[in-house]
Amino acid sequence: MTGFGRITARIFRAPWRRGLDWPILLFVLFGGFGAALLGGTGGFLLGEMFSMGDPAIPMAAMPVGQGLIASGFLAGTLLLWPPQGHFAAKLGIRPLKAGDFLAVLIGMAVILLIGNLATAGWQALLDWLGISYDEKQEIVKILAGAGPVAQVGIAIGTIIGAPFSEEIFFRRVLFGLLRPMGVVSSILLTSLIFSLIHFFLLGIPALFVMGLTFQVIYLVRRNLLSAMLMHSVVNLAACAEALWFPEVASLF
Repeated sequence: MTGFGRITARIFRAPWRRGLDWPILLFVLFGGFGAALLGGTGGFLLGEMFSMGDPAIPMAAMPVGQGLIASGFLAGTLLLWPPQGHFAAKLGIRPLKAGDFLAVLIGMAVILLIGNLATAGWQALLDWLGISYDEKQEIVKILAGAGPVAQVGIAIGTIIGAPFSEEIFFRRVLFGLLRPMGVVSSILLTSLIFSLIHFFLLGIPALFVMGLTFQVIYLVRRNLLSAMLMHSVVNLAACAEALWFPEVASLF
């Protein structure tokens, strides 16, 4: 079998060693949404209480609270719920290897190349149709103008919290729930939902490419940790761009 054939075969096989029944996945799906909403609201309210005069702190506390509560709910549910077995086995998590880091580099190149091309075409279409849009995601604007405390909070939420919770939610839970539809359909639909849930019109194509890349890396490497690492690197690059080149930064 050729290298391409082996990669294709890996994509069409489930990467986790222990399956989860659809009632569990459905419960985690809606519970994850609720936990993220609760965590984001709680983080914002706590941020307002301890804002120290910085209006950006409540917004910075939102992704931190969202990531902590959602991650705790997702991890705790899948850890305690049957089937019995190792938590890592349920998620398809394995130790990182050299190939995982190579996959991250390749994934970054794909996102930068295809994502930028897709965004340029999408932006031209929106302009032609006369549809208004924000050129920057709201969290990018906040990060660029926030104080040091808020910037640290946003960085923690986006570089650590979001990759952990979102990769479990989308790559494992949602994909596992949609998997009976067929591999290609479930990959595309999961990536589409991932792009829409960020509520950033201009960024939909790039976010779709990101979701697609994260999902394929997960399936090819048989390792959810690879997708988490890829997501963290993308968000780290976006944070650095927002802080040092705010005139060009647009999305996470």
